[in-house]
Amino acid sequence: MLTQPPHLSNTPMEARLHTPMQIYHVLIVGDQTLFEEGISKVLSNDPDLSITCASYTDDVSFLELINRTKPDVIMLNESSSLDLLHILEFLLFYPILENISVIVFRLESNVVDVIDLPRRVQVKKSADFKSLIMETSIHPRE
Repeated sequence: MLTQPPHLSNTPMEARLHTPMQIYHVLIVGDQTLFEEGISKVLSNDPDLSITCASYTDDVSFLELINRTKPDVIMLNESSSLDLLHILEFLLFYPILENISVIVFRLESNVVDVIDLPRRVQVKKSADFKSLIMETSIHPRE
């Protein structure tokens, strides 16, 4: 006998079918290689993802593209001709780009780096520093 998960058992079917899902916006930036096209096709099959592919031409166009598409994640391919160091420094420089994750594919070593762009916080008094330290500390010592 199949049973529903507890969090859905009291929810009418119509309500579950019409519950809005969160759409994650993904920007794939590269040279439009076969790898990038393949990743785009695979990810495009997921209804929770909105995929945009683009070539990097210059900083201004890249910033305009980010402002227009408002991605949650930017995917970069290390094997492309992109200057990844420049792009990452560029992304770190602009405060409007906080809370974006960057995924870098390293195809030669089968490694993926995930970089969360920093969250910027205004600190006005010493208590703000303590709060910030407590929020960002992964493993406080006893």
